[in-house]
Amino acid sequence: MDLTATRDRQGEVRANFNLGPMQKAPIIASDGSKIRAVTATWSLIPTWWKQDLEEKKFSTFNAKSETITTTRSFNGPIKSLRCLVPAQAYYEWKREGKVKQGAFAIGMNDQSMFAMAGIWTYWKGTYKQKDWEGYSFSILTCKPNPLTADVHHRMPVILHKDTYQDWLHAPVEQALNLASPYPSQNMDVWEVDGRVGKLSENDEGLLAPKAEEKPDDETGLLL
Repeated sequence: MDLTATRDRQGEVRANFNLGPMQKAPIIASDGSKIRAVTATWSLIPTWWKQDLEEKKFSTFNAKSETITTTRSFNGPIKSLRCLVPAQAYYEWKREGKVKQGAFAIGMNDQSMFAMAGIWTYWKGTYKQKDWEGYSFSILTCKPNPLTADVHHRMPVILHKDTYQDWLHAPVEQALNLASPYPSQNMDVWEVDGRVGKLSENDEGLLAPKAEEKPDDETGLLL
């Protein structure tokens, strides 16, 4: 399955270097039989939600793999509405308590694209009292591997390429066996500019390693 060829009915998908919850992204969605590439909102909208979407105050952009089958918002979609979420990297903030220590990008050490395990729904309703309908998705998370654990206590479920079809079509228990930390030796973590904290910033430079701050020769101040 070629992740770089992801399209939807609207045409070619453009690169997005800073995606946030409630923004749209390309996914490869399966309903248990058919597979299609669509654009979906990152924050799954449960099919049972009947109020205006603005009233939804609970978070659904991530789903814990350990509890997904017992969580009301997720236990329906995990049965057959699964998807692949293509990416080249994801961002995490390293914190001490509530204090941010730096932003980090995490991806493959060969810079290749990968797919995260997700679930999806199609929902019709209203948003801010206007008609709204479309796809939405959530990304599964699991315990971190040793490399990413220094940055965050969770990581997305990253699938090995030979398990894509299993994630999309296998029975639930078999599919969830894939929800394990991706091997550290295949991944890389690098600090990036804190601009990633602003969704208005969206350019390829966000993925660049943060430049090291060097002391001035005369004053010793950091420039």
